[in-house]
Amino acid sequence: MDATTLLRCIRDVEKVNRESVDEADRELKAAVLLFNNQVRLLGGSHSWLIPIKMAPDEEDAFLATPEQSFLTLTEEEVAAMYPEQVSRHIPHLCECLRTEECVAAAARLHDVVKWHGRQLLGSQELRLAWRRIRASLENLMECSTAAGQRCSVSTTLQMMDALMR
Repeated sequence: MDATTLLRCIRDVEKVNRESVDEADRELKAAVLLFNNQVRLLGGSHSWLIPIKMAPDEEDAFLATPEQSFLTLTEEEVAAMYPEQVSRHIPHLCECLRTEECVAAAARLHDVVKWHGRQLLGSQELRLAWRRIRASLENLMECSTAAGQRCSVSTTLQMMDALMR
């Protein structure tokens, strides 16, 4: 084998090796993201999460967690979910009521209470979250300037009261 052929073979092997390493890196990132999402969905501690290093544009693609995407669902999509699926999002909705996402969170809570309130409002595991949600909704009623939003929040509170009796 001459030197030119040997160099070509070495370049081919390096190229295949780089492609294999890139593919393994993508698979590992996907596995880590899946693991981290499962930890979040199951309510695990942040210390259990595996830190990953990504380029800024890659981070943007993965920043939309299932909790955040829950805020963008339609009423029909919330209605089609099982109560167990919805219950995983209650703590996050409670947190969102205290942020700039409060309007979207209040709208999703309205849908959650409307379609799954009977099953979820009596849950012992979510009792504290529901108390916080109620307090946040009452604060939102006092602070909100939009009449439509106040009406929706008021209806949500009334449904919660009726279902908790």
